[in-house]
This record gives sequence, structure tokens and C-alpha cells, in this order.
Amino acid sequence: MNKLIYFLIFFIPTFVIASIFISASNFPQPTGVYGVGQIKYHWIDSSRKDLNSQDPEHPNRELMVYVYYPAAKNDAKINYDTDAAESTIEFLSKTSGWPQFIFNGIKSIQTYNQPGAAIASGTTPFPVIVFSPGGGVV
Repeated sequence: MNKLIYFLIFFIPTFVIASIFISASNFPQPTGVYGVGQIKYHWIDSSRKDLNSQDPEHPNRELMVYVYYPAAKNDAKINYDTDAAESTIEFLSKTSGWPQFIFNGIKSIQTYNQPGAAIASGTTPFPVIVFSPGGGVV
């Protein structure tokens, strides 16, 4: 019983204070000659039902796609993508069993990618990298 009391008195307030005053770290600034542009797509395949869907309002297969590409150099910081931050917070909360507010520092992460930036000019071809993490699906 004493361990439970110590936990409630010490650890819970510590987590609350940490989540309020300590933000998550920022993404590093790109070091190359190009900046990073970003386009976000939300694709819905209306011809196929999502067999795992628990949401009657969204019965079809959905896919979020983020395309990052070389753009003109820009050192401006912006907040991390709101949708990505919210889904990350939800995932971390579900997998850890901790309340979502513990992870709110993710919302304050800063990044250097520029949504909708023009593709970098030049004649040199750019590589294409497809990244499909597959982890963290909720």
C-alpha cells in the first residue's frame, strides 16, 4: 500500500509537470544544398471496403501518403504536421497505457520541411526512396 501512495504522490505529478514544461526535441536542420518540400495526400479507395474498419462513417480503405522532395533552401521552422502529431500521441497513449496529455510535447516539435514548396530546379536527377514503416498502425 505504501508503494502505491509513493507512486501517486511522486510519479504522477512528475509526469504531469514534465509533459507541461518539457517539450520534445526538434528535427535537425538539413545540411545539404536543398531544402525539404512536402506534399500530403489522403487517398480513399471507394471500390474496396476496409475489413478492419470500426468506423461506419469511413468504411473504405484509406491511406495517408507524405511525399518529401528536394526544394529551394529555406531555413524557416514550422510546427510538425498536426495530423501526424495527433496520431502519434494517440498511438503512444494506446500502446503505453498512459494518458494522451503526457505526450503533448510532440505538438511543439519544429521541423524544416515546407508544405507545398516548389521542387528544386536543376538537371541532375533526384533519387526516389520509398519508406513504408508498417509499425504503429492503430
